[in-house]
Amino acid sequence: MRHSIQKYFHYYDVAELEQLRALYGDGELGERPQLASVYSAIRHRSLPERYPEVISQGTIFCEAYHKAIVQSMGCALLAKSWLRPLAEHIGGRPCLEVMAGTGALAWALGEYGVPVLPTDNYSLRNTFARRWVKVRRMDALRAVKKYGRDVDFVILSWPFISPLPGQILTWLREHNPRCRMIYLGEWRGGCNVSDDFCDLAREDPAAAELVARLRKEYQSWYDLKDTIYILQ
Repeated sequence: MRHSIQKYFHYYDVAELEQLRALYGDGELGERPQLASVYSAIRHRSLPERYPEVISQGTIFCEAYHKAIVQSMGCALLAKSWLRPLAEHIGGRPCLEVMAGTGALAWALGEYGVPVLPTDNYSLRNTFARRWVKVRRMDALRAVKKYGRDVDFVILSWPFISPLPGQILTWLREHNPRCRMIYLGEWRGGCNVSDDFCDLAREDPAAAELVARLRKEYQSWYDLKDTIYILQ
């Protein structure tokens, strides 16, 4: 494994930034005010169209706001520039989100009229500061077995490496082959899914044009390689 998702929960707190500022100044490219503005907006449930480019530069201020934004929203950088076309593609078709964390992705898609049922077993309840919507407490595989026959999409964003993603995909192919998995995260050698899952997964050729568009808009934090997949 290249790195562990857990390392991203051990950065400086935003409350320590004034001390860091005394030591390092405002940082290159003025990242402190840019990131502070993004963080403030997210805390008020306002997502940016796109993130400032400094988000991928790995400075000490970026590290501090990385932790704060993850705690407030989740690991994926949710932005209107890719959420909008994804929501247009889904339309009114029902979605199930597993391992939903804060529920921010379900909330964001819901703002565009997409019906999403977010579920999570709350195993990371001490990681996230709040939830954006009510998240139904349920293990991922149990949720898929209960609701998976009646949805057109299962959404999986930033899971821990485990057998679960592969089990979910296998179950959907057997019981609801029309259903597609929308996966946000790193791929082979990353911190979210195993090589076995990557061997099992097949990208949906019918969604290739959309996925290419989404990936052009999707942004990652420094040293991360997450992006969007639509799998069948």
